[in-house]
Formats: sequence, C-alpha cells, structure tokens
Amino acid sequence: MIVTKKSASEPDAPQVRRTRAASDRELGNLFKQLASLLRAGASPADAHDRVGFRIRHRGLREACAEIAKATSEGKPASEIMARYVDLFPPHVVGMVRAAEYGGFLPDAYELLSQRFNERASINAWFYFVRWISYQGLVGIAVVVAATSAFWKAFHAGGNFIGFFVQDL
Repeated sequence: MIVTKKSASEPDAPQVRRTRAASDRELGNLFKQLASLLRAGASPADAHDRVGFRIRHRGLREACAEIAKATSEGKPASEIMARYVDLFPPHVVGMVRAAEYGGFLPDAYELLSQRFNERASINAWFYFVRWISYQGLVGIAVVVAATSAFWKAFHAGGNFIGFFVQDL
C-alpha cells in the first residue's frame, strides 16, 4: 500500500452537512428572492444574509448564513452549496458554479426558481391523482369483498341478510 502525503496546496475534502430536505416550493421561493435581490444590486453575501432571516426551514437558514459568510470572504456560493447535499441537488450546484464564473448569477437563480416552482406544481397535481388512485383501490377491495359475501349468502339459502353480514 502506497501512502501519499497531502501537499499544502490541495484543498480539504468538503464537509457534508446533513439536514432535512427542503421542498420544491421552498427552494423556488429561496431562489426567487435571491434573484430579485441580486438584480436590485445587492451583493451575494448581502442577498443570502437578508433572505436567510426570512426562511422557516432551518437547514436553508443555516446554509444561507454560511453562504453569506463565505461570499463575504470571496469564496464561491457553490462551494458551500455542495456541502448541503440534502438541500441542493448536484445540478443546482453545477448551475450556480457556472453562473458564478460566467457572471449570470441572477439569471441562474431566476431559472432555478422557475424550475422548482414548476416541479412543485406538477407534484401537487400528481398528489391528487395518487389520492384518487388510492380511493379507487379501496373501492375495488370493498366491491370484491361484498360480491364474495353476496355470492356465498345467496347460495347458502335461508337467512340471506344474516349470512351476508356474517360473511362480509
């Protein structure tokens, strides 16, 4: 086994921060507010600091505070976002990193906001479809049980209602 010594110029491995995942709606609102503040002329550090105080989600609040501190020191926001694996998916980190280097951070935040809000709308619609599907499955189970009980009670003869209720 060969052990190599780490040089002083190599960066440390990022410390992963585990938090509760944020909803698509929360992420959409976060990026919308950040895009608005950046378009209004706020610095990334100031924008993340201001938005961080308004967020209810504890993990997002911590991430915004850490991003504000890092960006005030000249570090990229994407570096901090990469640590919060439960909050920011890899495509978000990549897009923010590209926007930081390309100089279109407000546009990237606006696009991320639109995408997360669209996903939240689609998920809300599918929630309704899932609910209807579950109701249908319960209905099918009740109909099958009632039909079976009816069939047995009909062929048992005598007290039809008694056999039906007992079998059901």
